[in-house]
Amino acid sequence: MAAKALRTPFAWVFVAMVAVYFGVVLAAPELWLWLAAKEGPLEHAGHLALAAALSLWLVVVVRSTGPARGLAVCVSAYLGFALFEEIDWGAVYGLDLGHSLIARWTGGSTNLHNAQWKHASLLGWSVVWMGAPMGLFFALPLVPLGRVRRLWERCAPASSQPTEGALFLIAALLTTYIDGLPLLERGLGYVPRAGAGDPIGGPLGFLQIAFYAAWALVAWRALGELTRAASAAPAPGVG
Repeated sequence: MAAKALRTPFAWVFVAMVAVYFGVVLAAPELWLWLAAKEGPLEHAGHLALAAALSLWLVVVVRSTGPARGLAVCVSAYLGFALFEEIDWGAVYGLDLGHSLIARWTGGSTNLHNAQWKHASLLGWSVVWMGAPMGLFFALPLVPLGRVRRLWERCAPASSQPTEGALFLIAALLTTYIDGLPLLERGLGYVPRAGAGDPIGGPLGFLQIAFYAAWALVAWRALGELTRAASAAPAPGVG
């Protein structure tokens, strides 16, 4: 499995992003603060990665059939919800795609995850809202039950890849660990904070881009498998 993991695109994407994070934070922490600023370059890059993943999954919805299409619809709905949350339902780009309604519901917040953060924790958003659906998708092929695996293979628009599931779990644990390292404090001599007093400059938003890329890579693989299956199918009336 180790050799196969090294040939998996997600592994290379995540390793590269971890290396970039450590390199920039340790060598130029002030540059990292600029990159990771609220609605800064990294957040916009995350929006693009999430939009790309959503676009590919919508193509999977169109090209798949049966239970696979149903699962692709669920993934697309999840990614669409995440994208709207990340762009504050349009407020980030000066559009009202629902943020005024969200603000009325939450008492002022333009998205649901910040409203939840005020009442619970960022961990609640990361694990329950964002992490759980993704963990379920990538972890199911690892369940050591033949019935679960057969159900997954029948419903998944792409072939089952236990290696991707293992890489996802490793990456999630590593992201949690790295997010807790006080690297910026070591480089700057203080904990950078926003006006409201919240710590800023953490790696979570940056490493999320790798997970969005994982969704895009799975959709790309699914489209390739759908194309090969269509080309291998006999022409109508031939048999």
